[in-house]
Amino acid sequence: DDGLRGIPKGIPESLNGVGLSESIEYAKLFNDYKWGVNNTITKPNTNFQFSKGINIQRKEKDFLSALLSVNYSKRNTANFGNRDQFINGLQIIKLNDSVYNEEIIASALGNISVKINGNNTISWKNNYSVNTDNRLIKRRNTPDLQGDPNGALRDVVRTYTSNIILSSQLIGEHTLGGKKTKINWLASFTKVSRDPSFKRTTYQYNPNLLGDDIGNAFFSGTPSLIAGSGTMFYIKSNEAIKSVKIDITQPYTLFKKAQNIKIGAGYLFRNRDFRSRLLSFLPYPTSGSSLQNDFSLNELPEEQIFLAQHIGIKKNGKAGFVLGENDFPYSLYDASTSTTHAYIMNDQRFLKNFRIIYGVRMESFLQKLNSPYAFISTRPPVTIDTTVVDFLPSVNLVYSLTKKMNIRLSFAKTVNRPEFRELVPAVFYDYLQQYSLNGDQRIKRAKVNNYDFRYEFFPGKAQLFSISVFYKEFKNPIEFLFVPGFLGSQGSYANTTSATLKGLEVEFRTLLSTLFAVKNEKSILNKFTLSANAAFMQSEVKVLDTINFSPPSEFRNNDPIQGQSPFIVNGSFNYSDDKSGISSTISVNRIGDRIISKGNSGISAFPNLVEKGRTLVDFQIAKLFVKNKLELKLNVRDILAQDFILYSDFDEGNKSYSADLDQIFSIYKAPTNISVAVTYKF
Repeated sequence: DDGLRGIPKGIPESLNGVGLSESIEYAKLFNDYKWGVNNTITKPNTNFQFSKGINIQRKEKDFLSALLSVNYSKRNTANFGNRDQFINGLQIIKLNDSVYNEEIIASALGNISVKINGNNTISWKNNYSVNTDNRLIKRRNTPDLQGDPNGALRDVVRTYTSNIILSSQLIGEHTLGGKKTKINWLASFTKVSRDPSFKRTTYQYNPNLLGDDIGNAFFSGTPSLIAGSGTMFYIKSNEAIKSVKIDITQPYTLFKKAQNIKIGAGYLFRNRDFRSRLLSFLPYPTSGSSLQNDFSLNELPEEQIFLAQHIGIKKNGKAGFVLGENDFPYSLYDASTSTTHAYIMNDQRFLKNFRIIYGVRMESFLQKLNSPYAFISTRPPVTIDTTVVDFLPSVNLVYSLTKKMNIRLSFAKTVNRPEFRELVPAVFYDYLQQYSLNGDQRIKRAKVNNYDFRYEFFPGKAQLFSISVFYKEFKNPIEFLFVPGFLGSQGSYANTTSATLKGLEVEFRTLLSTLFAVKNEKSILNKFTLSANAAFMQSEVKVLDTINFSPPSEFRNNDPIQGQSPFIVNGSFNYSDDKSGISSTISVNRIGDRIISKGNSGISAFPNLVEKGRTLVDFQIAKLFVKNKLELKLNVRDILAQDFILYSDFDEGNKSYSADLDQIFSIYKAPTNISVAVTYKF
């Protein structure tokens, strides 16, 4: 990043109360940013990685080992699609998108481990990564098909996100005394800096007119996330995570069998400082003066409209642009969580073939959040200061039918706590998905009871067959709710009353020689592996009472859990020959249709928004050369390249897309990605 995408130096923390002359000078500080779009030919995607391992021995025993690695990847993508939105069966919005994206990831890893002796090892693991995402969206949008079918908007949006992550872990592993007491401890620190920015120009035009007329720049009265030229939205988020933990394992003998008891405790602290700002170029305010706005500026292309000579009073005596800010509610917050945990777990074997692993974990979760209504405001802030203690038991009973067959029966209680973004009432606009998103401070944690029954068989040679039945009970699950509307839609989070999930999962991995009962170890069938995993699920949500939406009768009962597919199927066919150095894999993945956001059945009735299932087929082939030091690898991802489709589920009784009754909400093209990798081991 060249630094020009951020807020220029000299801009105060708030423009509230700033005079007109000052807002003109502040607007000129953005002169270095280029609003135009340049056409270019992208280069092939690239990925470079270098790794070096070091191993030092002392007295012919491993003493020090280290791993150093650097990685750089650059990936360009282009996606094209369209979207339609409906309310009560009527289409209200139609848009067409072209999305161009450049993602760059640079990272470095450094790990070192010192084996002091056979009983004590100290390790230090570090990782630093910078991930940038540079996106250009060109959109043609008819935002009000019912009221103004000929009124169209042409948007050019640039988003840039920089994520910088630094993490470090210090780890100790120790075995003490004749009783072989094992003590493992960990101390870690992670720092995350995230800096997204958003810039937009909007032009009104008549889609029925032919020619190259670009239309007229459209400006909202105040800076707006939804529409308007000259919009600039910035986010600055800094987060730090610190944690320590210790685990102690003590072997012992009971019933003449080796047993283990394990205890542990830890503490994790996480804090975040968040600030967002919405700035915009606005027409010079001429009300109450003899000045006139120079509306000819609105006819200029985007690379010219915000030049320095168009800021303030122009040389021709007409008014140009100034800088404004919308200090929208709850645009900044600071938040923290601290989790203290302690647990005890016992791993016991008894009788001949029984094993039981049971225990309980205590978690004390303290959450704080403070979000002022505005940067300068007399209204009270949104505050959260809660402490919740949970006791989470678990038990896993294993019966060994033979040395290769097990039956498992397990139960565990877990919790799902809301993230900061689900609690803060600030409204954030997702331009690509075209909805505004806000949280709610009344969201509370969800509790989950997990039941599982599993049969597993291990024939040998890394082969596996298993079948399991599972059931989950949710109390107050967190759901994402969606309300489409004019010039954008509203999404938010809410606790529903309860939910259940039940399912069946089957998994196997086998050699073709086993499948065809070939016992010859030299058979070519030993080089082929077939594996698959399939899960079939049924879920149901009860909405008898909601925290932040009313009345609850408007929201659908007995729908599946948001984001839960009715089935997931994965399969792969692998060939590997050590002698020739050739390996190849073809894999297939298929998921069923799943709800992305919940609709309602109220006055402004609208259906669930559903993601249509896709089939992914990937292929890989690799060959080793130069005594297995050089590897060439070809990857082809998403061979079928089926479209990403969201649809409005008007046919509620049908669990899949119905072309006659459902309405397509959006379609985006999915590209096939082909890559070649070269790896050399020194």
